[in-house]
Amino acid sequence: MEHRVARAIRARHDLKAPLVSMRGYLDMLLRGMAGPLSSQMQRYLHRIAQSVEKQRALIDSEFLAGPEGLSLVDIDHLVRMALERAAVPAAARGIGLAIDGWEQPIWMRANRSSLELLFHQLIRIAARRARSGSLIAVRLNRSADWLSVEVHSDLPWQPQVDEFRICQEIIRRHRGQLFVYEGREVVVEIRLPREPDIERWLQRNQGTIEG
Repeated sequence: MEHRVARAIRARHDLKAPLVSMRGYLDMLLRGMAGPLSSQMQRYLHRIAQSVEKQRALIDSEFLAGPEGLSLVDIDHLVRMALERAAVPAAARGIGLAIDGWEQPIWMRANRSSLELLFHQLIRIAARRARSGSLIAVRLNRSADWLSVEVHSDLPWQPQVDEFRICQEIIRRHRGQLFVYEGREVVVEIRLPREPDIERWLQRNQGTIEG
C-alpha cells in the first residue's frame, strides 16, 4: 500500500512539475516583467493560467486515494500540520495564521492522505487570496454526527468555484459538505460525517490508529 501511494505521489509530482514552471512564467508575464501587455494579451494569458490550474486540479483529483486504506485519523493533528506547512510562505507575505482547536485528538475514520491534501488545499487557497496584514483562523467543531473545519479570512475575497475542485472531490468521497459564506469576512466550512459508534470502533481497532 505504501509503495503504491509513493508511486502515485511521484507520478503526480512529475506530471505537475511542468505546469508549475508554466504558471511561474505566466505570473511573471502578467506582472509585466517582460514588458507592458495589451488588454487582449492579458486576457489570453489569464485564460492560459486558468487552463493550467484546471489541469493541475485534474491531476490531483485523478491521483487521490480511493475509499480503501481507511484508518482512524486525528483531524486536529492534520489541520495543525497543514498550518505548519503554510506558515513560512504566509509569514513572508505578512499573513497571520491561527487555530482554535481542541488540543486533543478528534478522531474519525477516513483516508489520511486524502484529508492531508484537503486541509492543505483549503488553507493554501485562503492564504493565496489573502492580503498582507490579514489573519486566517481555522476553527474546529464537532458533534456526535459531524466534524466541522472552518477557515475564516478577516479580509473579503471572491471565492472561485474552480479553486475548490480538489476539495470538493475529497469531500464527496467522504460523504461530506462544503459551504462558503461571504460577508465582512469569508468563511469556508467543511463538514465531515462522524460515525456515532466511533469510540467503540476505536476500542476494536487500536492497531490502525496513526502514530
